[in-house]
Amino acid sequence: MGKTAPAKELGPERPQGTLINPLVLGSLLLQTGLLVAVQVICYFITVSQRWYIPLNSTVTAPENLPNYENTVVFCISGFQYLILAVVMSKGYPFRRPLYSNVFFLVALLVLFGLMIWLTLYPLGFMNMLTLKGIDDMNFKLVLLGMATLHFFMAFVLEVRGG
Repeated sequence: MGKTAPAKELGPERPQGTLINPLVLGSLLLQTGLLVAVQVICYFITVSQRWYIPLNSTVTAPENLPNYENTVVFCISGFQYLILAVVMSKGYPFRRPLYSNVFFLVALLVLFGLMIWLTLYPLGFMNMLTLKGIDDMNFKLVLLGMATLHFFMAFVLEVRGG
């Protein structure tokens, strides 16, 4: 992210003098709120599925693993980290566009591809990551849809907010 070169021309706006200002903090708080909202929505979508098996509240964490909640949070939060990396990589007027940083762009594409693959066809990774396999392909597509919706909402928040 930090390897993106500066813009070729100076922009008319002066850069923020500090990271602790209402505009930056407001953006971070809005993005954090969106992260939480998407995870909560995904949780409620998960518990509403007919195949969902609730956690046993009488046992401790190791005996409750793997479970559907961890699997869904893992899948959706993996996308969320990447989404934030994209939307927080501001280009103009101070830096060149995101696509000019080829290494970062390739890393993002590979990681997005990996997350899509882990969400749709996790194969043996579920046991290694202590996640519960989900057989419902429609549900997996809903998770991808939620990640896509989150991307667009996060982008709009950044464009509108700053």
